[in-house]
Amino acid sequence: MFRNLQQVCASIAFAEENEHEFALYLIQNNKKESIFKKLYNSMNNESILITYSAKGIVKRRLKNIGFQVETLPGPPGKREITRAIKY
Repeated sequence: MFRNLQQVCASIAFAEENEHEFALYLIQNNKKESIFKKLYNSMNNESILITYSAKGIVKRRLKNIGFQVETLPGPPGKREITRAIKY
């Protein structure tokens, strides 16, 4: 399970196989959007976050924090990916 923001960022950015575990973490985490809030607050305006996760809960949490969320075609073997932009 994820213990800190660095682990979450690594999972979001690099570990497609962690998508299910990441979604479960979001569902079970009492702090709900705090991880996304930390990510959002640490980013500059016009920063872009890309994740292999296309789960609805991930997209909703990103939108609730203030990201503009888009679904894009994924790389070979992955149907879609999510792009979140901070404005």
